Amino acid sequence: MKRSEKNQSPDSEIKLSVIIPAFNAASYLSETLNSLINQSHVKEILIVDDGSTDNTFQLINQYTQRYSHIHSFQNDVNRGISYSRNKAIYAARSDWVLFMDADDVAADDLCEKLIYELLRLVPTIPAQPWHLIYPAYLQIDQHGTNINGVIRGRKLDCQNAFGYLILRNLVTSSSGVMVSKKALLDVGGFPTEHQISEDWYLWLKLAQTGAFGYVDEPLVMIRRHPTNTTNYISTVKNSELEVLHRFDRLEIKKAIMRRRESIEQNSADFAAILQRLGHWYEADVLLQSIPADRQTESGWFCIALGAIQLEDWHVAKTSLENLLACNQSNAGALNNLAILLFIDNECERAANLLKHAIFLQPNFIDAKANLDLVESTENASLNLFRWTTRMLRPTLVCYQGL
Repeated sequence: MKRSEKNQSPDSEIKLSVIIPAFNAASYLSETLNSLINQSHVKEILIVDDGSTDNTFQLINQYTQRYSHIHSFQNDVNRGISYSRNKAIYAARSDWVLFMDADDVAADDLCEKLIYELLRLVPTIPAQPWHLIYPAYLQIDQHGTNINGVIRGRKLDCQNAFGYLILRNLVTSSSGVMVSKKALLDVGGFPTEHQISEDWYLWLKLAQTGAFGYVDEPLVMIRRHPTNTTNYISTVKNSELEVLHRFDRLEIKKAIMRRRESIEQNSADFAAILQRLGHWYEADVLLQSIPADRQTESGWFCIALGAIQLEDWHVAKTSLENLLACNQSNAGALNNLAILLFIDNECERAANLLKHAIFLQPNFIDAKANLDLVESTENASLNLFRWTTRMLRPTLVCYQGL
């Protein structure tokens, strides 16, 4: 045996090309780069300046002059994050790439733990292609202060990946995501027609042919501040709807129904997709096919949404009360029930429910806005209230650095 083979660690052959798109990122880019420079397994760091108008490119040049494995590209004009990432993907010299946004921060052992997980997973199901490995996340504000709990994901095998991801983007950030370059090229990289939810669309395409590994440790700090694109919540919702419309409804149904969940859970989750697509009647028929004694938490939530859409306040209220009888900590249900109580002039009880929802989810924007309305007036217009239209994550994604 050759000396190099004998002394090599089993993961020493896996090297990463780190890809960082940067637009007017001078305020945080140094912190991002400093968290990556000394990571193990990093072959190169590729930074794409996307037509910045501040001193981002000058800062990048300082790093390229000092570190031989850092390379820069510059777009002649601002072309968007997808174009910039794709440019670096094609230039990458490694079989695996690691994405990082220019204002986020990696833990010292991010790359090591992602690669360790990949090597652990491959022998377990050799025939299953593992396209992607991602970690849990922390959210920080512009000063680096933690502003919420840990956002966790889950491992997704080939059979389940698309069915779970179509319901919600479990890979909540592209930062810290390690992806097979071949898999990326096979699906055409990031969609340049999407500037928001572009990562979710890509993950969904990858999930159609491969599995996702997951490291249940917060190995990346995601920065939330007023200039984040995802501050525009309504824009995010619209972009997510555009992504949903790009997939065949029958394909979505099959993917959800083959998950290893109960038939009731799968049916309720597909009903939630139908509601988001505007197919309220079809969703209602599906939900009503589930016996009341076997209805799920998400099923009651969707029944309530359908009733709210029809302004059938009694059915909506009863459904939310049934849900809360199963889980008193469902903050979204508390928020919606509080609005219904306000309609019935039960203002004090409505305020108490909203306060409890905020206690459970301190960054719950809907509940905070509704509590302000309830406490400021007894005659607030119904159209000013914010209904929660989806089941909430265990830890909410923050849309601003508060």
